[in-house]
Formats: sequence, C-alpha cells, structure tokens
Amino acid sequence: MTREEYLSLSDDGPAIIRGRMLADQTDRTLIMGTDSKRMNWHVYLLGGKIHCLVYNFNGDCINYFNEDVTDNAKDFIPTRNLHPETCDFIFMRILKRLGLTLVFTRFNEGRPQITFFGLVLDQVNPQGD
Repeated sequence: MTREEYLSLSDDGPAIIRGRMLADQTDRTLIMGTDSKRMNWHVYLLGGKIHCLVYNFNGDCINYFNEDVTDNAKDFIPTRNLHPETCDFIFMRILKRLGLTLVFTRFNEGRPQITFFGLVLDQVNPQGD
C-alpha cells in the first residue's frame, strides 16, 4: 500500500485519489459534468495523472488543476451533475468507496463512446483572455 492509499483509509483526512491508483492507465475521460454555474467539468487521465479542466460554453478556461495541486478526491467532483455515460466506471466505484456523493443526470443512451468527452487543456482559451 502506498502512503496515499493508506491516508485514503483514514477518517481523519480527505479522501485521496491519484492517477497511479487506477490499474488502467489509458488516457481517457474519468468524469464529465457541470457545476452550479453551468460550467463544464472535464476530469481526465492523461500521462498517468488526473487533471480537472473547468470551462464555459465558449471554451474559455475557468479553472485548471491536476493531482499535483490537490489529491483530495472531493475536489475533482462537479457540484451539480455528472453525465453517467461519460464517466469511467472504475473511477466512479473508487469515489463511491471513498464515501463521496455522486449526483448523476439521466443516462443518455445516444451518446457515442469516445476517449475524451470534453476539452483538454491545450484545446481551451487560456484564463484571462
């Protein structure tokens, strides 16, 4: 067990999540959802690290961070809704086992299965532009 895994078992601290905790290291979307301000949240695995990109309808970057900034699993969950057909099952199961609440919209059967359901950092307009 790693230190991060050990700490994630403790009730005294935050639930810890790191990309290396996922057996499947394939680059992909882990979560796609929205927050209370209707901003898009795309949480994805890239290069073995978990990234979170928050952007608006125009593709403007509102916020970006990765697991080097925070490994608190709660920080990677949008405040409003998750789109279940875009979320990674194993990642969701880990978050549930960590005791986190996940709020989903209805399942969209018509959405195609692709690797990345949202934009990644190099596809958005930089912050402040």
